[in-house]
Amino acid sequence: MDLHHNKHHKYPANMIPVQAMDNPDPNYYSCTDNTSLNVYCRAKDGVIQEYLKPTPFEFVSNDFLVYISDMRKSSFELGGFYDIGIVIPVKYKDIYGGNVLFEFESEDWGIACGREVWGYPKKFADATIEEKDGKVVASTIKRGVEIIHLEVDFSKPPQSKLPDFKLNPHMQLHTIPEPDGHGIYMQRLLMRDASPNYVSKRCDYGFGVAEFKSLLHTPLADFNPEEVYGASFTIGDSAATEEHGPATCLEMIVKPKF
Repeated sequence: MDLHHNKHHKYPANMIPVQAMDNPDPNYYSCTDNTSLNVYCRAKDGVIQEYLKPTPFEFVSNDFLVYISDMRKSSFELGGFYDIGIVIPVKYKDIYGGNVLFEFESEDWGIACGREVWGYPKKFADATIEEKDGKVVASTIKRGVEIIHLEVDFSKPPQSKLPDFKLNPHMQLHTIPEPDGHGIYMQRLLMRDASPNYVSKRCDYGFGVAEFKSLLHTPLADFNPEEVYGASFTIGDSAATEEHGPATCLEMIVKPKF
């Protein structure tokens, strides 16, 4: 069978799986009316420090952002998806930015697009966002369990002043495990920032709610907040372009043996 008769068949050789790639190549895309519910929180003392132990990042604060984002109007050939994450402020040498500590996508190509190429910690989960009666409610569901529940109530102001933390550029550990046992074959620290491409269309603030539940290998309950500062509901056009989208390597943490 001549697979090349299929116009969608490609052998890019730089993507996994090479015979049926999920990623666009190059990895550029856009999303109109990218809708997000964002809740600003403070973690309990010691939680973020514990998660930073296996990384080269320095602790900045207990503040973090959790979001559920509707990217279903994405330009991907295969369609769009929901993107969900917890982002913490970190420092590496003299660079301040954000580390996406947990992240979920509702489609496999969304996972492949960020995890294999740039080291984002993406796993599968589904999500919903609904705006009704002066509120926006968003949920993340994994294996039938609501692992993240977010709300913003526009009839009430934010609980307190929202933290002014720097969450861009993103700095992620792109890690490839040893194929024949426990260990790291290669690990590098990547930095990318697509935020200059974002065009805001709407941004409303209100009273925020953030609740987390854990599953095996998904310990989100650690992030049930000590305090919620408030929430925002945003709509805008986002993109990863050739100018703002690719990652750069800041440091090779573990070099390949061969």
